Amino acid sequence: MNFGKFKNLLFFLFVFTLQSSISNCATSERIFLDQGNFGAVSTGSRAATEAAAKILKNGGNAVDAAVCAAFMLGVVDFTNSGLGGDGFALIHLPAGQIIALDGSIQRPADDSLNKVDAGLPACPEMLFKLLREFGSRSRAEVMAPAIKTCLEGFKISSYLHGVIKKKLITLQDKAAINFLAPNGYAMPAGHLLKQPRLGQTLMQLARDGGQSFYRGNDAKTMVGHLKSLGSTYEMRDFENFRSLVKLPVKKEWQSFSLYGTPPPSSSVAAIKLALKLAELNVDLFTPVAENIRKISHITREVIDFKYNFLSHCLNYPDLFITQNQPTKSQESPARENDSMTTHLCVWDQNNLAVSMTLTLGSHCGSGHLSPLGFFYNNEMRNYKDVVARYPDDYPRKAGPISSKAPLMLKKNGRLVFIAGGAGSDRIIANVGLLCARFIANPEKAINSIDDPRYFLDYKDCLNYEWSPAIASNDYFKLNFDNSKLRESGDDFFGLVAAISKEESAFTAAGDFRRDGHCRAIKKDPQQKRSFALQLFFNRKKGFNQITVSGPIEDQYQSTSAWKSAQAFSSRKTHEGMTFAYPQNQHTDRLTTRVMVTPQKSSGGGRLANLFAKRPVLVNDEKVSPAIAEYCRNYLTCNSYYQLIENLMVDIGFSLPYRKVRKKTSAEQLLKMGYGDCSGKARLMNEVLQAYGLQTRLVGGLIARPGMKTATHIWVEIKTENQWLPVCPVNFHFGQIPTNWVKLRHGDRPTVAPGGKLIFSISEKND
Repeated sequence: MNFGKFKNLLFFLFVFTLQSSISNCATSERIFLDQGNFGAVSTGSRAATEAAAKILKNGGNAVDAAVCAAFMLGVVDFTNSGLGGDGFALIHLPAGQIIALDGSIQRPADDSLNKVDAGLPACPEMLFKLLREFGSRSRAEVMAPAIKTCLEGFKISSYLHGVIKKKLITLQDKAAINFLAPNGYAMPAGHLLKQPRLGQTLMQLARDGGQSFYRGNDAKTMVGHLKSLGSTYEMRDFENFRSLVKLPVKKEWQSFSLYGTPPPSSSVAAIKLALKLAELNVDLFTPVAENIRKISHITREVIDFKYNFLSHCLNYPDLFITQNQPTKSQESPARENDSMTTHLCVWDQNNLAVSMTLTLGSHCGSGHLSPLGFFYNNEMRNYKDVVARYPDDYPRKAGPISSKAPLMLKKNGRLVFIAGGAGSDRIIANVGLLCARFIANPEKAINSIDDPRYFLDYKDCLNYEWSPAIASNDYFKLNFDNSKLRESGDDFFGLVAAISKEESAFTAAGDFRRDGHCRAIKKDPQQKRSFALQLFFNRKKGFNQITVSGPIEDQYQSTSAWKSAQAFSSRKTHEGMTFAYPQNQHTDRLTTRVMVTPQKSSGGGRLANLFAKRPVLVNDEKVSPAIAEYCRNYLTCNSYYQLIENLMVDIGFSLPYRKVRKKTSAEQLLKMGYGDCSGKARLMNEVLQAYGLQTRLVGGLIARPGMKTATHIWVEIKTENQWLPVCPVNFHFGQIPTNWVKLRHGDRPTVAPGGKLIFSISEKND
């Protein structure tokens, strides 16, 4: 065959391969400072930050991204947080209102005989409440990254290896030891860890929103296991647990308003410290001896005051801030404990923001691995005097006093800063100082997160972090009676996550300590996108006429007609464009332009209302026996929304993704037990039709950086005169990203007669 017929195709293949290789070599380095105009994320994990950032890039809001990050942290930072933990969150709504969420544990109804520090897992309930009230995406979509990471695995970081190595020394639980040391030693950095049992638990949570976890079989499993450890938790404790929506604490200072979660969190302590330091006539940035001495002693006083007085302020949080502290001799010093937490900050372009602290208590919590694949928290320990001096009338249903301290700052009524930290009482020290620095100098403050840290402990020993400026501890020995030099990045100093905003510009700060990482969004996810699309078509047998489908014209996508490089005539048909050629051809290059408008978010609540009816299996006789049998797995779903959520999880994960060369039917997918979008979309389509929904297949492209594209198939469901997308591969429901281009409806081919197709897609700025 004449080589000239293929020169355009071969050139494109070369460029396509080169561009693909370049894009695959994208950096995986951590980011500690990033700027963008369309939102930002900062967490204690690169994986969690990137998963949350992708949600924002695809049009999700800050709550969607925060919940996504929280579930991911429970997978990749499982010694500090997870399903077995609890937490606190501040949420800033686009209209300016700030609300607080208390997701702390509660004691068993009868704890008189309780013999273990393991507390009730509170985190999932809090996250689902947050998603229901303020999110815009489905459970399946925001949880998919965490589930996928459980099943496919992630590499243990150096930080996580160090934590595991130290924790193993004190662990007694055989299941926990086997999990952390599967080969008889601590999992090394770089070890690929898969967590299939945790993945199954997350899948069930995605299906039912916590029904089994708090009221069903999973709850029964946990209650039985906790009782075997000496806990007195009963099923009713799980069934009755609810996180609490509260008013935030607010304190004015000059043009600033400082907001925090109320007690039993320690946001009020961090606010009190920030205000004291803001009023202090010292340089908060320069680490000279006199400044360090003043800041450290004030910090110590606030922390001791928290220990003695915070438990008395549950109903009067302002009292903690305004109350004068007693003299040192009248206080008991706060004892140090090994509590470890994690923190995440997310802020979107619509001014919805989340600052959330999560914890298991100590590393690995109680040290007991649940049969469901996660560690229980040990927050029951926090009801003891290691954390606070409790009054006799401390409410039984209140959570324990905690060092967690999410904060937000407004200036002249506009949100300008969100922050939080991890690391026991160092949270109060780090976050309080950071907020005081922000009040003094916002730009310097956001850049100060990687500055060396110091902390005066209850033994009056100044712990300070090594830095190049301090090559030895002679400086501190000369200026302080009692000091201890710690390694740079020592876990003792915890982690800080923060985001600031000036005008429309976000600055995200990630901590180099632990696995901190941040990301700012630089492209507007709500902006229209224009693509130039090329289709290279080759058919060995040749052709003198072809019909090319689409691209589809609808309210979210406008297009130009396909153009051919070689056809002598063309005409538009109901199937697309038909091209005729003067002689038999083997190749052609076709081009078109597509403009994609972001779809309006349907919102999780609105989707639940749209699909609130109970599903009825009405068309099972119209599908094959294998499909009909599969359909019967969902007869207990109480709404079409739950049916769709369950199908996304089951088709998406229970039938593993594996590329298949040929078109796959729904029945073939079930028989093989794996497949790609071809079989998964068809199975979703047939099951939904069997349950009486009007659906159709959609074929299209996903545009990726460079010239990379992926052909894709998904499903649309008709409701209230609109077609809503649902994808069991990428887990979108109600809205798809703006880099998805729709080519055709139904099962017809993109080009008829068939042949080899290679797509190239590039984004245009005009």
